[in-house]
Amino acid sequence: MCPADTTRKREKKLIMDVETRWNSTFYMFERFQEQHEAVTSTLCVRLGRNNMCLSGDELECLSKAICVLQPFDVVTKELSAEKMTCLSKVIPLIKALRSCMFSKKDAHRRELYKTFPLGLEVRARLDRKFSGLERRFILAVGTLLDPRFKKLYFVDKGNINEVQEKLINSMCARSDSQELVPAPATQAAQHQRPTQPERQLDLWEEHDEIVKECLKVVQPACVGPNVDMRRYLEEGIIARHEDPLRWWKNHSQSFPLLQEKAKHYLCIPATSVPSERVFSRAGELISDRRNCLSDENVNMLLFLNKNMN
Repeated sequence: MCPADTTRKREKKLIMDVETRWNSTFYMFERFQEQHEAVTSTLCVRLGRNNMCLSGDELECLSKAICVLQPFDVVTKELSAEKMTCLSKVIPLIKALRSCMFSKKDAHRRELYKTFPLGLEVRARLDRKFSGLERRFILAVGTLLDPRFKKLYFVDKGNINEVQEKLINSMCARSDSQELVPAPATQAAQHQRPTQPERQLDLWEEHDEIVKECLKVVQPACVGPNVDMRRYLEEGIIARHEDPLRWWKNHSQSFPLLQEKAKHYLCIPATSVPSERVFSRAGELISDRRNCLSDENVNMLLFLNKNMN
């Protein structure tokens, strides 16, 4: 590889790193603010470069930028954590981010989002990118099925009703399909054709038939999903630090239909960071000295590395 190709490759890698790690710039701002006296002494005294020192106005601008970007750094860390990065956190965190912007407890930060240019730009981009989150079904259903949040962060009740209706319809369709498929024991019994025993007189046979017909009329297929949804929403909200998937595992018998939907949506990660970490670990695991590992062993080692402390 020629030197020009090497230089272009390094420049491309540098650009990609900057685009994917915005918070590295934020951390650089924080470190400079904490150590600006030492940096200023090095530049101005030892190197004799007075023109490279920041003025008072520039230091104040840097401090305001840090104050504006700090809530976004907290949200980035929360969504990019190793565990419990469910999709259900997106709507609550965006709501919390907006509340932090206009918090009455921090007048200085609230003023920066109203007057500081960076604060105004951040607000505009946040509104443009994350508007209408409640109308996105996957995000809304994930939040609703999370026992830590449920309906707390929904502003429009129409969105809640729409999500509930879609969930109930999907559960009804699943229960109907399960009823249409005969059980394996029934299929085997049809082929065996056992000898019919002598029929005994049953005085309650007519009564049982009437009760079956009444149950078909009074309890349609959608009664179960409706009851599951209503009882789930009436349950108390659990603490924020608890695991929602573990809660659904412990309550799987109480909500047999709804818990399947909860497992389906709550297992969706909020960001692609966890999968990118797995790819990075795979690159560290497979090297020139370990290039003969089978696919099965690689998957096993990655699984152990990801799930064991």
